[in-house]
Amino acid sequence: MRSPPTPALHVCSRPPLCPQAEYLDRLSKRYGREFQAMAKDKQLNFNQYTATRLQKRLDRLARYRSEQAAAAASGAGHAEEEDESDSEDEA
Repeated sequence: MRSPPTPALHVCSRPPLCPQAEYLDRLSKRYGREFQAMAKDKQLNFNQYTATRLQKRLDRLARYRSEQAAAAASGAGHAEEEDESDSEDEA
């Protein structure tokens, strides 16, 4: 009997909040990695974050998303291994 799958753990100690991620996505979609331009846009950057703060937050968001993708991929790879072992048992 297999044990139930364990819930995915957060790999980043401080995951970004959804509204903050959307806020940062809008800025990065428009300006890419131009942090000075982001900081000057008073309409999109309504929190008036500095260029340094925007860079740190976007880097943390990118790191969080890549860690989540890696965790999901390793979990999917583990599930495929279990499926293969099940088919061998049945044969």
